[in-house]
Amino acid sequence: MLDYGSNVVHDAEAELRECKDTHILVAVFPMSILDIRGNVPSDQCLFCNQDWYNKETFAKDHGEAAWHLVRKTPVTNSTSKTYDEQQALLAENEETPTARVMIYTIISHFLVTGERLFKNIYVRCSDVGPDGSRVCVGYFDSYGLGVAYYWDGDRHDGIGVASARKFN
Repeated sequence: MLDYGSNVVHDAEAELRECKDTHILVAVFPMSILDIRGNVPSDQCLFCNQDWYNKETFAKDHGEAAWHLVRKTPVTNSTSKTYDEQQALLAENEETPTARVMIYTIISHFLVTGERLFKNIYVRCSDVGPDGSRVCVGYFDSYGLGVAYYWDGDRHDGIGVASARKFN
């Protein structure tokens, strides 16, 4: 909603200032995970050598162009919890983004800044992968970004939950 005569613009500016150290504002274009992987520079190791998700629906989804305000770290205290317990930690103005949004954010942030987000941890995303398990992304080290899946009921100290601010 664009209403320049109200507090909408002011509220957005205040929210961006509030999140400047914890979130990344990113314009995500309609590209699938497979498109993103296929368009990164071939001289850089940005994705782990994986192909398990090549035929998965979540990896082929192009989504729509949209702005996202994505948290740069897992939600605080979200490791070693089930997915439902992690969802209970989200504030009213937060949601768990898709793997596509997370991968787009992580890879584009690295290409611009050289900083690897989620180096030592996976974060659960909203997508469901094979056999109904939850898609996770992370461990973005020199071998590339990993894409994995875990059951919602699994508790692991290396799996947190991803978060993005909701836009009204």
